[in-house]
Parts: sequence; C-alpha cells; structure tokens
Amino acid sequence: MKKKVKCLIAMQKCDDKISDKEKLKLELPKRLQSLIEQEHEAQMAVVETAEEINQIVIKQKEKENTIRQNKEKAIKYEEQLAAIKTNKEYKALNSEIALLSSLNSELESEIIALMEQENQLKAIKAEREKVLKEKQKNLADQEGILKKEITGLDGEIEKLKNERNSYAVDLPKAMIKQYKILIINRNRKAVAFERDGACGACGFKVRPQLMIELEKQDKILFCENCNRFLVRKPLY
Repeated sequence: MKKKVKCLIAMQKCDDKISDKEKLKLELPKRLQSLIEQEHEAQMAVVETAEEINQIVIKQKEKENTIRQNKEKAIKYEEQLAAIKTNKEYKALNSEIALLSSLNSELESEIIALMEQENQLKAIKAEREKVLKEKQKNLADQEGILKKEITGLDGEIEKLKNERNSYAVDLPKAMIKQYKILIINRNRKAVAFERDGACGACGFKVRPQLMIELEKQDKILFCENCNRFLVRKPLY
C-alpha cells in the first residue's frame, strides 16, 4: 500500500510542476505584451514631444510673419508722414507707427519665450528618445527569449504528463479516475499532507483515530472534508 501512496505523491509532484508551467505559459505572453506596450508608449512620448516642438515652431513663424507685416506697415506709414498736412493726422499716423513698434516688441518677447520652450522640449525629447532606445533594446533582447520559453513550455508540460502517467501504471483504474477528478475539481491538488493535525490543503482537523491510521501509512486515506488523498508525510 505504501507503494501506491508513493505513486500518488509522485503524481502530485508532477501535477504541481505542470500547474506552475501552465501558469507560466499564461504569464509569459503577458510579459511580452507588457514589453511591447512599454516600447509603444515610449515611442508615442517621443512623437508627442516632436509634435509639441512643431507647434511651437509654427507659432514662432506666425509671430515672425506678423512682425514682418507690422514693419512693412510702419515703413508705409513713415513714407506717408511727408505728405500729411495736418498736425492731427501726423499724430494719428505716428501713434499707429508707435503701436506697431510696441506690438512687435511684445511679439519678440513672446518669440523668445517660445524659443525657450522649444529648447526645453528638445531636451525632454532627447531624454525620451534615450528611453525609447532602451525599451527597444529590451524588447529586442527579451522577445526571442520569451517566445522560445513559451514554445518550450508545451514540450516540458507534455514530458511531465508522461512522467505522471508512468506512475499511474501501478495504480488501480478506480484510484486513477478519482485522482483525475480531484485534480480537476480541487485546484490541481489531489494529494494533501497532514500538517499540525489538520489537512494541509483545506485545514480540516484530522480525527485522532485517523491520525493513528495516517501514522501507519498502510492504506489509502482521505480528508473527511475535501476528500483529497491524505498522507502523513512525504514518502520518497
């Protein structure tokens, strides 16, 4: 009987490993997707900064164009001053020229501020491009590794299943069937070890009489709560 218990424990060890591999099989694609998303986010950050710089450059050109137009107007007004006959018209035209000069002065200050913003954004863009290169390198380095691991997991899982099935050969069909049912319905845990007088899987307290039988380990026993195969200690 102890041989059967050993077989059950060995099968459970295989299923524990299978469970870990299957979890990893789900986790690895998420890791890869996370790397892809990080690279995409870094790329978008660079694109957004480049667009901000472009908008600032456009604003600068618009203001420079306005300054040029104001200067052209001022030159025309200055040319018209010689033909003006009344003091009122002379003052009005001079006021327009002064206003254009004042507007240009404000525009030049705004252009300087925009140039400072442009320089700041160029520095930010350079940092973001650096981050992008790091993300691209990380993705390039890890993508092949992760894909290889994902592909390899199927083979590892199949190997573990074959190993588990090799232990099952020495067990009665009814016991194998029960084991499979427990694996499916008990979170891939068909075998539980007694721990401090309780089932190590569900925590249900083990009766004194059952503890005595567990100590002997000469027959197949079950948890009276979760129905898992219950053993006293690992037998290797």
